[in-house]
Amino acid sequence: MNTKKAVVVAAGISSRLYPLTLEMPKCLIKINSVTLLKRSILQLRKNGIDQIAVVVGFHRQKIIDAMKDIPGIDFIFNPFFKETNNLASLGQARSFIEEDSFIYLHSDIIYEENILRKCLSSKPNSLVVDENSIDEEAMKVMLVGQKLIESSKSIPLNKAGGEWIGMTLFKKNSSIFDTIDSVMEERKNFLDYDTTAFNKMVRSGEDFSVIFTEGALWKEIDTDADLFHAEELFRNSSQP
Repeated sequence: MNTKKAVVVAAGISSRLYPLTLEMPKCLIKINSVTLLKRSILQLRKNGIDQIAVVVGFHRQKIIDAMKDIPGIDFIFNPFFKETNNLASLGQARSFIEEDSFIYLHSDIIYEENILRKCLSSKPNSLVVDENSIDEEAMKVMLVGQKLIESSKSIPLNKAGGEWIGMTLFKKNSSIFDTIDSVMEERKNFLDYDTTAFNKMVRSGEDFSVIFTEGALWKEIDTDADLFHAEELFRNSSQP
């Protein structure tokens, strides 16, 4: 495994979980007494990822303080976190990544470690997709075999091949950062999702493979119902 870097985006306000997240970033929600962010970082370190950048914004100092017992994390501030989405937050990590391969994660997901291992052992560029999770609110994917065609919440359910879980492995010298710059310049829409850049890369001829979760447990936490479900799913988990 050659990938040694990770970028975790954790800058958002997360208003859908108010009042829980009024004064606390969503990534600091605890399940089994461990925050979502710390759990991801510990799993990344366990799997050989020793250079980790966390893109912060909302209550950034609370995140930095909460991670002070884990040395060697780079914190990158997105000063535009109130006006942007995860596309812009990922773009802030260009200088950290340089031209290296890296794994990219959303900070509001909880997942079994075998999903991470499978992603790290795959061929970049690869998205992790739950083939059994498809609903109107999901970041759905259209596929041909195990190749990405498009990822969007607006994909009709009958054309969706699953849900992207918020984890992607990028190859060395990836065009992701140039593409992010291009999207933001062309569209002048700073609330775009990161998948807008993925879709542009696919249209330009880059291949994105898909890795399926194959029933492994994970959950993205956007609502109180999601949090309750995640607590139920991982109640007996012995992983960090």
